[in-house]
Amino acid sequence: MTTPPSTHYVFVYGTLMHTFPNHFHVDSADYLGDFQTFDPYPLVVGGPFFSPYLLDRVGDGFRVTGELYAVDDATLSDLDALENVGKNYDKRRVAVRRVRAAEGAGEKAPEEVQAFVYLKCNYGKELMEAPRMRKYTDRRYIPRDRRGAATARAG
Repeated sequence: MTTPPSTHYVFVYGTLMHTFPNHFHVDSADYLGDFQTFDPYPLVVGGPFFSPYLLDRVGDGFRVTGELYAVDDATLSDLDALENVGKNYDKRRVAVRRVRAAEGAGEKAPEEVQAFVYLKCNYGKELMEAPRMRKYTDRRYIPRDRRGAATARAG
């Protein structure tokens, strides 16, 4: 007898959201709608690839709006690998509340929930001083598969 896969809530705030380059990682997951963190966090863009980061500094910044997904064990494991958990990001549960339910989500979209989020754990002055935002809309991000060419042009 096999154990059924678990379902996990994951709050995404950057390039995993709809219309952004890394969304394919959550394409097969259940999109539950737009959600917002209960507590303020600094959402910033930085680095040579214009990556979005949610800094591990609760109370600093704004309540961040992003998307909530219900993912299975395999997808959660893939996201952990993508985000390099333990080295670049910490994965924690944070409280989020629904702003707008996804069309057809019905009962699956909770009002409030504790969801996993990936918080940037190693950052310096550049990110600490970067402008904070409420929602990620920046389109300058350079996906991993295009970084070699971008680095060569910059050098």
